[in-house]
Amino acid sequence: MSDTTANSRALARLRLARPSTRTLTVLVTAIFAIGAFATVVVCQIDFATPAADVTILISLLLAALPVLICRVQATAKTRQLDRLESIAGEPAAATRYYIVAKTAIGAVHEIRFSADYTVPLLTFVAVMLTACLMVFMSPYALVAFEVPNFILGGMKIATVSNLSAIGEYQKGTFAVMVAAFVGAYVYMLGRLLDRLNNNDFYPISFYYYDVRIIVACLVAAIFRHSIDGFEAANNQSLILLGFVTGLAPDLFILAMARKAFQSIKVFGSKDDPERKTRPSALPLLMLDDFTKDKVDRFNELGIDSAQILACQNPFLIWPRLPYDLGLIVDWIAEAQLYALVKENALHDLRRKYVTDIFDLYTRLSDENACAEICSTMKLDPASAPALLKQICEDQSFNRLKQVRDALLPGAKPVQ
Repeated sequence: MSDTTANSRALARLRLARPSTRTLTVLVTAIFAIGAFATVVVCQIDFATPAADVTILISLLLAALPVLICRVQATAKTRQLDRLESIAGEPAAATRYYIVAKTAIGAVHEIRFSADYTVPLLTFVAVMLTACLMVFMSPYALVAFEVPNFILGGMKIATVSNLSAIGEYQKGTFAVMVAAFVGAYVYMLGRLLDRLNNNDFYPISFYYYDVRIIVACLVAAIFRHSIDGFEAANNQSLILLGFVTGLAPDLFILAMARKAFQSIKVFGSKDDPERKTRPSALPLLMLDDFTKDKVDRFNELGIDSAQILACQNPFLIWPRLPYDLGLIVDWIAEAQLYALVKENALHDLRRKYVTDIFDLYTRLSDENACAEICSTMKLDPASAPALLKQICEDQSFNRLKQVRDALLPGAKPVQ
């Protein structure tokens, strides 16, 4: 049997083992329909009620929205590969960065109903649908809050015998949990877009957002019970606290844990470093012509400092931003200089027309210019050869220099 025949049969078996997109689409639709029907039956809602119909529709749309957003990843991947392919015959296509970028983008697995994503997607749809229906259909089942529930009622169940008072308290707890769900949903949509934009999404990401939403709601309930005795528990600030808990449940878990440890006099955390010993931040605004709009665009790619930009592959940035490849290379070179010399030396070097790491490399390599640059940087000229070697041995500098040299006039195209 030939290798071609064996591979064909293996692919055929894989297709048979993998459910079709049509089958999985029907399955997702069935989950939505069953969830909506079960909610209507449990809450005894009349289908003829316009408000109920709209509420169910909104729940379905909010549950489906994250899955629909994921469908744009395939289009984004195709556009990025097409832009890289547009310079396939240029000298830059022979650089290491270009090869790595094309391989990395080509290896991105699109989010679709496949062997890897089927179960996580279905789980995510089920959790989101359940949560949305509980949030939006709860007003039709207010009588259920009169039944004592330890998650919603907390210590009230043990200390209060009036079921009406317990019901009112449980409604307040549920309102805080709803606010936490809204906060977690907003956070999830933002992070979903960021991770899709950065090709940083995996099947386990769906489980992560499922767990995060559940944890946010539970943490909001515990937080509401823990501050019940304070004045803040009697005003609308609880809703804001619930929403913020949904945005960042980890912070509230940490705060409650520290409070609990302090109450039993258990201390395990270390002090933060002193301010004078902390490294300085490297904001992107220090780079030439980096406006707030450009900073926001780079932040969308997960690049929020010059240190991170200094180590980036320009061929991974260029297909996703509307800027020239040469400009992106210049910005990365500026970031490398900034990360090396920091703010004060960068300001002084710019006055000597040294604007990026390549300019510094050129000046240090020149015997006539080396002394002036060392004086500007307050560096002993005897250390210049070591600094030059340090720059030359940096892998980010070497790869970027390869791209820059390939963009210069006279570079030979790829055969």
